[in-house]
Amino acid sequence: MIAQVTSISTSSMSCWTFLSCESSTPGPHAVAPRTVDDVDGGLTMVVKKLREGARLAHVSRCDLDALAAHTGEKYAQAEVVPEAVHASIRALFSVRAIVLLPPRAGRGTCAGEDGVVMLLDADGAIKGLPPNALALRLIAACGAQAVPRGDVFFCRLREEDGALSLGGEATQQMMIETDWLQKAQQASKIRAQVGDKGKSALETALEARLAAAVARTAEADASAASAAAAAVAAEAAKVAEDGKGPGTMTWANEADGAVVVRVVVPGGTKSKDVRCDVKDVGTEKSTLRLEVATLAPDALVVDGELFYPVKAADSSWSLEDAKGGRRELALTMEKKHENLRWLALLRSGFGPPGAVAMRSE
Repeated sequence: MIAQVTSISTSSMSCWTFLSCESSTPGPHAVAPRTVDDVDGGLTMVVKKLREGARLAHVSRCDLDALAAHTGEKYAQAEVVPEAVHASIRALFSVRAIVLLPPRAGRGTCAGEDGVVMLLDADGAIKGLPPNALALRLIAACGAQAVPRGDVFFCRLREEDGALSLGGEATQQMMIETDWLQKAQQASKIRAQVGDKGKSALETALEARLAAAVARTAEADASAASAAAAAVAAEAAKVAEDGKGPGTMTWANEADGAVVVRVVVPGGTKSKDVRCDVKDVGTEKSTLRLEVATLAPDALVVDGELFYPVKAADSSWSLEDAKGGRRELALTMEKKHENLRWLALLRSGFGPPGAVAMRSE
C-alpha cells in the first residue's frame, strides 16, 4: 500500500513535473521534477521547454481536419502536405491548460486547496507532435477526455479571486495517489452533467499569464537573435577594417634570428584550446603543426615542413589580447641558421614574409 503524500506547502517554491512524449514508461528521462520559484517563472520555463518540442513535429502525424480548419485547404493524406505549409504550422505556438482538478475540489486529499493542472502545446495535433502516453494515462485517470500531444507539465496552483500563486508539489508520486484522482473523476462527471459553463477563474487567470509568458519568451528570443546578429555584424566590420578575422595568420623574419607566426583567434580562446607541435626531424628538417580548438570546424591552422630547420626545444608560444575583443596567438621559433632569411614559412609554400593567410571561420 502506498502511503498518502500530503504535499500541501506554504513555501515560496514548488515542484512541477515534466512528462516527456518520447517514452511511454516512467524513467529518469521520461519524468523529471522541475523546481519553480514563482508562477511567472514556472510558466516561462514551461513555454521555453514546450517550444523546444517543435523539433518532434512530423507531418505524418498531422491532424488533417485541424489543418484544413486552419489553412482552408484539405489534404487527402499527410504525405501531400507541402513542406512550406507544415513549416508555417510548426511555427504556431500557444499553451493549453487542462484543469484536472479544480481549486478546492480536492479538500481532504493530498491536493488540498490546490487546482491540479496539465500544461501542453495547444497546437500539438495540427503540428504532428507525438502522443504523450504518460500524460494520456493521467488524464484518463482523472476522467477527462483530452488526447495530449508533445511534452507536458503537471503542476499545482492556487487561485483566490483570480489571483494565482504556487500550490504544493506536483510530484511523480502524486500522479498515482487515488484520493485526489477520485475527486478529479467526480469533478469531471459534474462538468459533463452541467455542460459548458465557460472558463473557470483558474482557467481565465492562467490564460492571461500564459499569454504573457509566451510574449516574454518571444521578446527574449528576438533580443538574443538581434544581439547575435549585431555581434556577427561587428566582427564583419572588424575584418573589413583591418582584414584580420579569426584564423588569419601572418609570419615574419625577426632581426634576432627568430621566425614569428601570428594567428588571430576568437576572444574566448584559452591555452587549453591550443596544440602546438614544433619538431626536429633529422638534423636539417623541422615540422610545425598548429591547431586551435576555438577555430573549429577548421581547427588546423598549419601543418607541414618548415622552410628551414629551427631549434624546436627553444620554440615558445603565447596568447595576447588584441583589439576588437579578439586574441592573438604568437609563436616564436629560433632559427637553426640565424643568417638565413626565410622566403616562405613552409617548404610547401605560404610566403613571402608578411603574407596573410585568410581562413574561413
